[in-house]
Amino acid sequence: MPPASPHPPAPSRTARRLTFFFILSLLAVLAAFGVAIRVSLDNAYREAELETAYSAKVLQQHLHRTLETVDLSLLHAADRVRGEDWNTLRSSEESWRILSDLAARLPQVRSIWLVDARGRMLLYSAQFPAPDLNVAQQEYFSRAVALDGGHVIGPLLPGRFTGRPFFTVSRPVRDRRGRLLGVAVAALEPSYLAEFHARANLGSGAVALLSSDGVILSRYPFIPEVLGRKAPHPALLEALAQKRIEGTLVMDGGPLPGKVVASFLRLAGEPLVVVANKPVSEIRAGFLRGLPLMAGPLFLSLVFMTALFFVHLRKAREEDRSRAALAESEARFRLVTEHAGEIISLHDASGRVVFMSPSCIRVMGYPPEVLAESPPEEFIHPPDRELVRDALARPVFQEKRHAKAAFRVQHADGRIIWLEVGLSPVLDERGEVFQAIAIGRDVTARRELEELKEHVEHITRHDLKTPLICALSVPRILRGHGNLRPDQLQLLDHLEKTSRKMLDMINRSLDLYKMEAGIYAVRPVSVDLLGLVLGGVEEMRNLARARSLAVEVRVDGEPPELGDTLLVRGEDLLLQSLFLNLLANALEAAPEGGTVGVELSREERFVRLAVQNMGAVPEAVRGRFFEKYSTHGKEFGTGLGTYAVRLIAEVHGGSVGFETDEARGTTVWVLLPAQTDPAA
Repeated sequence: MPPASPHPPAPSRTARRLTFFFILSLLAVLAAFGVAIRVSLDNAYREAELETAYSAKVLQQHLHRTLETVDLSLLHAADRVRGEDWNTLRSSEESWRILSDLAARLPQVRSIWLVDARGRMLLYSAQFPAPDLNVAQQEYFSRAVALDGGHVIGPLLPGRFTGRPFFTVSRPVRDRRGRLLGVAVAALEPSYLAEFHARANLGSGAVALLSSDGVILSRYPFIPEVLGRKAPHPALLEALAQKRIEGTLVMDGGPLPGKVVASFLRLAGEPLVVVANKPVSEIRAGFLRGLPLMAGPLFLSLVFMTALFFVHLRKAREEDRSRAALAESEARFRLVTEHAGEIISLHDASGRVVFMSPSCIRVMGYPPEVLAESPPEEFIHPPDRELVRDALARPVFQEKRHAKAAFRVQHADGRIIWLEVGLSPVLDERGEVFQAIAIGRDVTARRELEELKEHVEHITRHDLKTPLICALSVPRILRGHGNLRPDQLQLLDHLEKTSRKMLDMINRSLDLYKMEAGIYAVRPVSVDLLGLVLGGVEEMRNLARARSLAVEVRVDGEPPELGDTLLVRGEDLLLQSLFLNLLANALEAAPEGGTVGVELSREERFVRLAVQNMGAVPEAVRGRFFEKYSTHGKEFGTGLGTYAVRLIAEVHGGSVGFETDEARGTTVWVLLPAQTDPAA
């Protein structure tokens, strides 16, 4: 039957859900960022309001103390000259010096002067004698004359001598009986306010000093065109007209374009107003400079969210593909298990059948449920049960490695058949066996053919040995007659030697057969591998000479010296056969005129024998180099040489291997157990 079509869950369902949540999260983050921007901008405006209010407050307090200082200085000057004769005061150099020193000690005062009751200037700190001026028409004089005490702030005036504007602080000077003697006047430098603002580092905005009706007396940064004019901010003028004491406004207009945040504060008892402002553009610029600090976490969040989204999306798609592949694999597995000629089964850690393919009906005659419900031992031929435990169960479930074995089972019709089973462990994350997969096939026909072949080969070997034994007796009988010529004796020796060699070859083939069957028992003795190698090289000298090849033998990289030995544990004849096979293959494969190297070296508990020749092993046979009948390109090659080498090495407890490439040639190596006890 065709495999069922897999129906995995729609791949787009998870992807759509992830995309929806990603977009929703993205919008939430952007909305939160928008709210954060709005809050940060509001905070920037609030900080600007606090900054300007603080600057105005500091300037108000400083200006108030400045006016108090100037007023005290005027009182001091009035007290010094109150008892003087005002008619001679104009010519009093001592009084002028006192007034000049007083003005010099006050950095905020440009000059101080005294005028009499008619407005005539008597003393002027910046010049002696005082200029001939009459200030009776000046507002600061008339307003001071009208006072009984205290001081009055005058309007902004242009400097008569310097040209720089100033405003005045004036107070009346009266005698002890209250009669008006004159007026003491101090000219204040408007730029002093700006200088104080710069020194005090009160911010980056502008400050100004206004009269109560809004006329600009001083400004920093200095703009000469605005001095003496009313402030160009209608909102501020309106607030001053309403007699507001303090406030913070966002205003348009002014000497510079754009909006400003301004805080104003009146001086208590004085017709002066301090204003500190900051341009909105500067507030926004500062906000924009700090925006990367806010945008950085947002960007990282978006990158992280996007990366996480794509990781999960990829994972979801991989899971969808895995589910689809699993469904397809399950369908294919069902197809394979239902139509395969082999029995495919799954077992748990105790060996119990978890799954059995329907092909067991064709192989053993039992349905899967019968094999699954019964212990496997019930179907194994009793003499082979121990073999199954040792060759399959123990290697897989205890040693955690693949194993293969052939054993007999009972068919449902009562016949005994041969079953070859390969069993592989399935490990969990802790490395423990939790399942095992078995693939079994009926090899009854093959076993019968192999048994027939082995029987025929055994008979053939036996039949070959009988005439050889007879042939070996002929030279001995003929020598007994004693009438043979020397050339005839030489022929008899050659016949005897050849017959013995053939008998040894037949015996070796019998040994190889036993090795294949796993029944050969090694009788190890101490063997001088170096002597065996040197003897083999001498035996192969004719073959080497025929191909113009040199054979070099080295022990641990050096040529052997007379008396050197290298002992291993093994059977002399088998090891001799092993080396002669290696050397013969190398001599046949090496290009003529070259060199074949034989290297012996000690490696811990083993001795390494390596034979090297130029030329590479053909690609076609590299994967089965040590297998039976593996040959390529040799006219009379049987493919048994390297196979015999592997069997002999393994039966001695050793191993074999080879390395090959076009540049360095081919090296075939054998590890043999070393003789650890020289006395053995």
